[in-house]
Amino acid sequence: VCNDGAGKPFSAPSVDGHERAIRATQSDCGNAVSGDVRMIEAHATGTYVGDPIEAEALAGQYWRKKGSGRISVGSVKGNIGHANTAAGAMGFAKAAMCVYEGVLVPSGSSSEGDVNPLLSHRLEASNMDLQRIFEPWSGSPRVAAVSALGIGGTNAHVIIESGPQVPKALSPATGDNPIYMALSSYDQEGLQEEARALTEFLQTSPAPVDLVSVAFTLSEYRPSLPYRSIVEVTGSSADAVVTQLASIDFEDVHECPDTCDCVTL
Repeated sequence: VCNDGAGKPFSAPSVDGHERAIRATQSDCGNAVSGDVRMIEAHATGTYVGDPIEAEALAGQYWRKKGSGRISVGSVKGNIGHANTAAGAMGFAKAAMCVYEGVLVPSGSSSEGDVNPLLSHRLEASNMDLQRIFEPWSGSPRVAAVSALGIGGTNAHVIIESGPQVPKALSPATGDNPIYMALSSYDQEGLQEEARALTEFLQTSPAPVDLVSVAFTLSEYRPSLPYRSIVEVTGSSADAVVTQLASIDFEDVHECPDTCDCVTL
């Protein structure tokens, strides 16, 4: 973290200040780690002046020769908007999840017509490009960089590296060990919508879905509402869950009394 507020307008970023923050982070992490950066989560507020300035700083410190591996660039602001004082935390969370899940995700507005040409030129010259599609992130370790700029001249930069693979406390269901997907809602229509949303998630997820984690979340972090159904699945296939969800007879699901823990299997 550094501050260059005395050398520029109050609300504007500067190439020099952001480069200083990047170099300090690279020095702390070591050249071996910073040289493995495959993804950059930029501050990128979408401004015509500020974005090219940030891109110039990133390009100057992460420049790579053609053929040495491209760097994916994006910003979560294109998906959720500007989170103000939490913007840096949102970018960090996105990058951490990309590193953890092994997937590169597009920003919400990254089609050709939406991109500032000054920004595109600076990125392309340094073998960087905007991430436009979901893409598996293979290889190990996975390394991402995150930038955040604050009004008044604050520049922050961090580098995230994936940790060693460790066994999970809960292993995926295999063989004859079933898992249970619990659904609940206020009425039959809501329950049907829950099943539809879960089906869509399982069918469109760009990365393999850990069904045990999904089942745990549905069981422990969702309220038990009056209309309930449980899907039992043996194995670890998302397609099997989708098939079971499609077989639910929602008209046969009735409201549970307040004192009852009943479900429909």
